Amino acid sequence: MSEPRNLAVGDVLRCRWGFDQTNVDYYQVTALIGRTMVEIRQIEAEEVEDMPMQGWSTPRYGRFIGDPLRRRAKGSSVRIDSHSSAYLMDPVSEADGKKVYERSRWTAYA
Repeated sequence: MSEPRNLAVGDVLRCRWGFDQTNVDYYQVTALIGRTMVEIRQIEAEEVEDMPMQGWSTPRYGRFIGDPLRRRAKGSSVRIDSHSSAYLMDPVSEADGKKVYERSRWTAYA
């Protein structure tokens, strides 16, 4: 039996991936389907470069990119594709009624 889903609509997931660089993508759960499936949509990232070709990013809640994806959730994670998975991010605080998430380091070496 598969592990039950531990995600809710509105949850934000982070996916870190890359070879010789660190890419960070964010997803938002937009629907629950059955006992184990979710619909997710990629969301924009606010990026701040603090050194050449590297910096920090944070998810921009509700700022969707592209079409919805349906994926099977395992606990609080979702397999995005053959080489990456996204994991639940817990907000670190709330400001002006909006959830605030920790920053994630990214690098983009040429």
